[in-house]
Amino acid sequence: MVLFHGPGVADYEIGTVALSPETWARIKANACRFLRSSGGTDAAEFLERHPFRVMNATNHFQDEFVMMALQVSMEEYVTFSEWQHRPENRYVLPE
Repeated sequence: MVLFHGPGVADYEIGTVALSPETWARIKANACRFLRSSGGTDAAEFLERHPFRVMNATNHFQDEFVMMALQVSMEEYVTFSEWQHRPENRYVLPE
């Protein structure tokens, strides 16, 4: 399931972990501070609540990029699917 996708090609293949846990923790903390300071409290809470990892990825054009990925159980998958389709949550992920 893709919770959010920006502009560009939507297909991808996930590769290896892109950042060390220490580097990701520092970037994530700074991102959450920025989100809170700019009114994105819900987005900061979402990011803090879930153990995303930053992964290397490629698309069918062989463009390289990084993406956040989260491995979840089937129960969590269903919960994310329901959460994603609630109108009040649509603004959280683009932030």
